[in-house]
Amino acid sequence: MKKEVRLGLEAGARTFSFGLIYMPGMFSKTEELVELAGEAARFGAPLVPHVRTESEGVLGAVGEMIEVARRSGAPLHLSHLKVIGNAELVGPLLTLIEEASNDIDITFDQYPYGAGSTVLSSLLPPWAQAGGASETLGLLADPDQRDAMVRDVEQGLPDWDNSYRACGPENIVIIHAPPAQAEAVGRSLVEIGEERRSDPFIAALDLLKESELDVAMINHYADEETVRTVFRHPLQLVGSDGIFGERPHPRLYGTAARVLGRYALRE
Repeated sequence: MKKEVRLGLEAGARTFSFGLIYMPGMFSKTEELVELAGEAARFGAPLVPHVRTESEGVLGAVGEMIEVARRSGAPLHLSHLKVIGNAELVGPLLTLIEEASNDIDITFDQYPYGAGSTVLSSLLPPWAQAGGASETLGLLADPDQRDAMVRDVEQGLPDWDNSYRACGPENIVIIHAPPAQAEAVGRSLVEIGEERRSDPFIAALDLLKESELDVAMINHYADEETVRTVFRHPLQLVGSDGIFGERPHPRLYGTAARVLGRYALRE
């Protein structure tokens, strides 16, 4: 893995990214990250991670990456900094970053919206995604495994970004689904559950199974003032983080206009 990182940087890569909320990065250990980050440090290449969790465990997740940067000597740039739900953690999070800036090179970016966008399957517990898409679909067809998924979402798991519980099903809206499930697009999981006469999370499991995981969502996680609190910080940079599709998150096209037109000029 270190060799692959080194080859990429020698070929001209400018940064080194971790996707610790997604497969298979969620299974990596801190020691692995430190070893790989050491290769980036040799080139002066910043680490640009998506941290392990952005909800109730966000302080530990960002703290882990600060430790990785500190131990490896690599600069650190945190991708799309946010707190999903748990607005009371925004102040402590910014304080953590400020304190780290005393001894490491650290910045972060943010898109100027209180909603994110990703695949619906990210709502599943990590173990339900471990074997790839085909195994996940098999688990979704097993009543006992589905019960286990429901239980883990309700109770939570250590270091897991349980965005279903953090956002609430009323704040999770479907933005993409195959033609056979097109009626779900534009509707929240609560609305879909009501139509199907089922619990919203069960409706999400059914939708994932029927579509073979081909569903994307927008999750509303913070109010405008929380977004502005992060945006005003001097270490903040503007990022878009868009996902292309027929109904994309507005950050894909609207980020610059919102920042320059609304925040910088109008206000």
